[in-house]
Order: sequence, then structure tokens, then C-alpha cells
Amino acid sequence: MKSTRLAAFVALAGAAAVGVFLAMKGGSDPSMPKEPPRSPPPFDEGSPAGSLWSYLQGDFAGERLERATWTKYKEMVLWPAEPKWESAYVVRSFRVEGGKVEGKKAAAECTFDTMGELDLETYKYQTSPTRQVVPYQLEFGPDTWKIGLPMLRPHVGPEAAIAFLRRMEVGYPRLKAQIEGAITTIDADARAKQP
Repeated sequence: MKSTRLAAFVALAGAAAVGVFLAMKGGSDPSMPKEPPRSPPPFDEGSPAGSLWSYLQGDFAGERLERATWTKYKEMVLWPAEPKWESAYVVRSFRVEGGKVEGKKAAAECTFDTMGELDLETYKYQTSPTRQVVPYQLEFGPDTWKIGLPMLRPHVGPEAAIAFLRRMEVGYPRLKAQIEGAITTIDADARAKQP
């Protein structure tokens, strides 16, 4: 019996040591900051806030920067088409809070921790940290909650913005220096402590 307990203790201690080693070693590239925390959905899937969170999650991943994803987003919103945006916000994080539901209309709110603004025509980036609190209106129909107002320009995370700029760098080699400058500044802003 003592040998069984001793073997179990040794196995547990070994597993703990391996776990501590792996945690200290880390599994991601240390030169890139880890993805910033976003609020986990504190709401049921299919709820107004859950629908808004799904929309914003894709937006944060950079999906709205290129019109190729409109087929996905047209099912999530009430507006008929995605405009050609002149700029996008680069955001460190976002948080969604559910609001009042009255019949087929609902409200939800999102707080964005914005790092700056990316010009989608010149690919210049301007640091301008702010906190945006945006109230959203949603409507139910025909089988899901859809975002009505406001229709805002994209709010993308820093990693998504950098990936987008790398793709643009290939397509616009004459803007390479400008795009590299934007990438460097976004990366530095992402690494900086949150104000």
C-alpha cells in the first residue's frame, strides 16, 4: 500500500513539474504579444448580446477589412451592404454587455479599448488611445437577432491589422515603407501598457 501511494505521489509530482516547465516555457512566439483579453460571452448563444459578441469577435479578427466576408456578415446585420470604409479602428480589447429586450427589439452595449486608427486607403496608422462605449440596437427576425444600429467602421485587433497590412504590402510594393511604419507603430502600441 505504501509503495502504491509513493508511486502515485511521484507520478503526480512529475506531472506537476512538467506542467510548471511547460507553463514557464510558453508555447507561443514571445516576440508577439498574446491576444488581449475579451469578455467571454456572459450570455446565451442566440441572445441579443450573444449575436453582437459573435459579430464583434469576427470584426476583431479582421474579417470585415475585406469585402470577401460579406456573405457571413449579411446574415448578422440589417443593413443591405458593407460600405467601402476609409478607415478602421485598431482595438486592444472589447467587452459586451447585454441590455433590455422588448419583444423583437433589444439593446446591448460594447466598450472598445481603442489604440488608434488605420487609414484603409493610404495604410497610415495614427495612435489615439480612447475608450469607446457604443450602444447597439438589435432586431429579431426571421430566426436570429440582427444588428441594426449603429453601422460602424471595422474595429480590428492589432494582430489582425498587422496581418492585413502584410497582405497589402504584397499588393502595393510602392507603399512598403509606409506600411512597415504602420506595422511597427501598431506592434509598439499593442506591447505598451494599457492607459
